[in-house]
Parts: sequence; structure tokens; C-alpha cells
Amino acid sequence: MRTTTNIDDHILRLGIFKKITNEFIGWCCTGMKGELPAPNREIMYAVSSEYHNNGYATKATKGLIGYLFENTNVDVLNAIALIKNVPSNKIIEKCGFTYLGQQTIENQLYNHYVLTKSVWIKNIAL
Repeated sequence: MRTTTNIDDHILRLGIFKKITNEFIGWCCTGMKGELPAPNREIMYAVSSEYHNNGYATKATKGLIGYLFENTNVDVLNAIALIKNVPSNKIIEKCGFTYLGQQTIENQLYNHYVLTKSVWIKNIAL
């Protein structure tokens, strides 16, 4: 029997470590983003610039998405990226998110994406 955890407004922050050296190279987390329309649980990530383009953010984000959809009551995830941050937008798209439109937050323009549990389940079955 699988237990589903109700995470409500909780924040989950996870470190990203390089396997070989155990060096901390970034983080991946989830929390509530008040500036987004409900349901407004966001997933976000950051990796040190020297480790960009190695797939670390994509792998960590996919892992966190899987954990959230398999083990919690989360049914919808949001992700945002500055419109000029092409690599971050690509990561979000690789993780299966669907583009919703642009969103202004704190006077900055972001691309807003959403991923539902049902779409995620369909994508992992492919």
C-alpha cells in the first residue's frame, strides 16, 4: 500500500551533488509561488555555471517531478523561466511541461509552463 503525503504549502529543497566527488553543484526545489495562478506549486532549479550543459538540472528536475507525482498529493506543477534564458526554457520543455504564456513577476517577463500528473503519466508510458 502506497502512502500519499499531503505537502500543502511545504517547501522541499534538495541539493544536487556530483557523484564522483560529492561536490555540491546546485539545487532543485519546490514551493508555492504566490504570483502564479492556483494551483501554484512551482518547481525550480539552479546549477553552478561551470556545470551547465551536463544534464544535471534536467535529471534533478525529472527526479523531483517523479517524486512529487508518485508520493504526494500534487497534481499540477508550474515552472517559470526568464524569456531570454533559453537553456532554462529547454530544461522545462525536456521535463514535459506545456507552455502556457508569459507572466510578469517583479517587473520581469517569464515564460510560464505547467505539467499535470495525468500528462506526466502519459509521457512516462511512452
